[in-house]
Amino acid sequence: MTTQPFPKNKVILFAEIDQQRQNRADQKKNAAPLAAIRRVRNIANGADYTVSLQVSAPYGGSYQIDVEVGGARGAEILAHAHAGQGLVLEGYLNRTIDVDRRFRDYSDELFEGITYQDMFMTVEAVRAREGTDPQATGSNIFLEGVVAEPPVFFRHPEFPEIELARVGVKTRSKAVLSEDGISQAGQPCVVTVTVPVDDEDAAYLYRRGNTVRVRGVLDRLAIRQNREQVRERLEDMETAWQEQRETIKTQGQNVERTLMVEGDRYLRMKDRMERGTRTMLLAIEVTPVAGAQPATRQEALDDRERFNAEWRAARAQRRDEQKQRRRDNIAREQAAKIQVDAPPTALPSGNPSLVAPRTLRRKQADTLVAEGMPTAESALPALEPVTELAEPHTNGVSA
Repeated sequence: MTTQPFPKNKVILFAEIDQQRQNRADQKKNAAPLAAIRRVRNIANGADYTVSLQVSAPYGGSYQIDVEVGGARGAEILAHAHAGQGLVLEGYLNRTIDVDRRFRDYSDELFEGITYQDMFMTVEAVRAREGTDPQATGSNIFLEGVVAEPPVFFRHPEFPEIELARVGVKTRSKAVLSEDGISQAGQPCVVTVTVPVDDEDAAYLYRRGNTVRVRGVLDRLAIRQNREQVRERLEDMETAWQEQRETIKTQGQNVERTLMVEGDRYLRMKDRMERGTRTMLLAIEVTPVAGAQPATRQEALDDRERFNAEWRAARAQRRDEQKQRRRDNIAREQAAKIQVDAPPTALPSGNPSLVAPRTLRRKQADTLVAEGMPTAESALPALEPVTELAEPHTNGVSA
């Protein structure tokens, strides 16, 4: 009996297609809702499907996740899919840098928004739900890799009694070498993993360098943000609300009712603005591999401080290198401009390092040619008279 190897990075997602929002006219007509599927062009001019899916959350409720399905096996079924249809997607997880465009500002200078790390699912195959598949939505994830980032401890945003530890696990996607002529290359991936601190095997995720196997489910958490741009936006909203409240108080009727309605609206907008939804892998089972050793909470906290110091030092070094490259580029451009504006001189020969650049040689050659050409006012030099050539010898044969 042969056992299948544990997958390095595999996701099986059981979901339902979400529906688009309907306007009042369609609601009055009782029109069937349309599927939340968009066909877009990517940066490589390829056709991708962006599907909005509804998935059950691990601790109750549900969440929405947008998945790009481009070039996957079975993607053609999305052309005729309908809202509420069950789908089964298979692929792997990876981390990316995303932008929260709710905080973009183009008034003074270009500011696209707040950048943050998030995970996305690369879909390799998609199919309709079959009878053997579970009827409920959810996910099943297999992951094997090395702990690359020490944990950060935080409380669940919806259930504060649950404390989680968030780590980064470095893994790799599997290369597919199929016999039908369609192959796919593997790539290194970093996956954000959360685990309850009361899990008996959670300590194996606290130590960097440990090789672990994780089985879990996909989850999306609304994490509170504490950036400077977020605080500024919340202060502006608070100032606008205070002005609106004073205006409402000056009204003569239905003041309390209006204050309650507008106050609830302001609180909802504030809560949405200070939260950012992040995709994570919630670990349900953690298995150590290759002699992995657990770490205590204090050891994990100390390692986190060292990791943050290393990260800040690496970021400062990258910024210094970028500034130095920018200064070098400016200096080279200025030096090249001075050489171009300088009068033409004889080009050195023999030593290749002393030869002027090709662009400069072309400009100097054009200048020399232009200066050597006669003008329209100058007379052309007189031509010497052409002497008549002797007839060629024909060996006595006449033409």
